[in-house]
Formats: sequence, structure tokens, C-alpha cells
Amino acid sequence: MPRTSRAPRRPAYGPPARWRTAPTLYGEPHVDPAAWRPHRRIHQYAGMVEERHGGKRIVIDRNVVDAPVAIMGPRT
Repeated sequence: MPRTSRAPRRPAYGPPARWRTAPTLYGEPHVDPAAWRPHRRIHQYAGMVEERHGGKRIVIDRNVVDAPVAIMGPRT
């Protein structure tokens, strides 16, 4: 992964939280398009969203993800 910032290290996954935008992973004006590739992006595009399920009110964030959900390895 190319380094384009002056920060000493970047996290393994790129999780920008930019609300009230389209749920996209690429095209963010403040993130280098070459950063966090391949399959290492998460974009939180909405927050404090109220939903009702089963008669219960919950408040959630909405995300779009292109990253591994789990990495499976041998059981030890």
C-alpha cells in the first residue's frame, strides 16, 4: 500500500466517517484513491439513524464495506 501521508502509520483498514454523502467507497476527496487497497475500505455514510424492528426503537450507523468480515485460519 503506498504511503501518501506524513503520519507514521496508517490503520490496516480505512474507515472514514463522512455522513450525509452517497454510500460509496471511492471518490472521497480527502482520501488518496490508492490508499487502503485492495478490499480494505469502510465508509460510515450515515449516523444516528433511527429504525424500528419488532416494535423496538434502535439507533444505528450505516456503513458500506469492502473488507474481510472474518479471516479463517486453522483451529488451534
